Amino acid sequence: MSQRKQASDRFKWVVVYALLLISIGLSIYYVRKPVYLHLLGAAFISPLIAGVALTTAKGKEVCSFVEEAYSEMKQVVWPTRSATLQLTFVIVLMVTLVSVLIFCFDQMLAWLLSRLTTGG
Repeated sequence: MSQRKQASDRFKWVVVYALLLISIGLSIYYVRKPVYLHLLGAAFISPLIAGVALTTAKGKEVCSFVEEAYSEMKQVVWPTRSATLQLTFVIVLMVTLVSVLIFCFDQMLAWLLSRLTTGG
């Protein structure tokens, strides 16, 4: 990356941080104002911050990553509704069985310990 490009990116990040600080400062200063004013302010300044950040080298990397992740998500073969219901049923059944087994084991150990400690 050239020095000029690095300097440009640094300046853009300074702008991003300045906008964030201004946004936080205004939100604190106008804390007693209605919430919709805060939301309007956030709706106005958030795209500005994102727009500046996404024009940097790191921002372009993030955009590229999101695009790649989206294309990968398109390739995923999702299970059908019936397969999902069947797997959910199997999981609930197994959890129930293991819970019952653990309960029984716990009761047997409690009975055994009470017999050993009370002598009878």
